[in-house]
Amino acid sequence: MDVVNITPKYMKDVLRRNLIYLRKRNKLSQIGLSRLSGLSYDTIRNSEQGRSGITIETLCALCRAYNVLPHEFYLDLGDDWKRHAQDIIN
Repeated sequence: MDVVNITPKYMKDVLRRNLIYLRKRNKLSQIGLSRLSGLSYDTIRNSEQGRSGITIETLCALCRAYNVLPHEFYLDLGDDWKRHAQDIIN
């Protein structure tokens, strides 16, 4: 993606996909992630569905739960994210 074409919608979609990807890569359900991170199930569900933005506090809790740096939530895997997610599921 061209930097000029980055929009809030695009970034929200990248974040949403990476939230799902990281959770599945760690073999967690939304409830399991809720327990691990200390976040509510609703916060996790709404974030993954793009219904709500993510606060810094939520991002920090997810970083600790996954042991990753914040930028990993914003990496664009492009069309490969579907393949990565499918590899994890199988």
